Amino acid sequence: GDVAELDLGDLARAKRVFGELLDGPRSLDACRALLRVAIASGDRAAEVTALRRIVDADADVPEEERTEALYRLAARELADDDTRAAGLRTLASALDRDPQHERAAGMLRKAADSSDDAEVLGAYERIARATGNPRTLLDALTRLTAVSFDGWSGPQSIGPVSRGGGDAI
Repeated sequence: GDVAELDLGDLARAKRVFGELLDGPRSLDACRALLRVAIASGDRAAEVTALRRIVDADADVPEEERTEALYRLAARELADDDTRAAGLRTLASALDRDPQHERAAGMLRKAADSSDDAEVLGAYERIARATGNPRTLLDALTRLTAVSFDGWSGPQSIGPVSRGGGDAI
């Protein structure tokens, strides 16, 4: 597999060979190699599958690698309407392991660029607060407010409003 991937540049062959090794004794190494091939070939489905295998693998995966896989998997899942809810759960798991708030905010900002999903916007606002970055928080609140007021037709007629001293405005 390594020869096909590195020396020959035959990514399809390397993917096939590594795929055959996934159930063997060095399945984690095969999965890592398959991830490299998937990224190099732009195969997002294979990338997600490989990341999921790393995340779900036994204790052989170092904590740092598992956390990195969680963040990368969350980014992929958040980018797709069909897997966005799973992406929020995956991101929550990554944040529980290693709270990389700026990184998470960037992922949620990208997800919010392509969706007005209330769950994404709510998560973005919470993570933006955790970053302590006022620009990130302003962006999150602006997006959240824009969606919250979408379809709002303005104040309804409620009659004069008193300022407290009997003066109506």
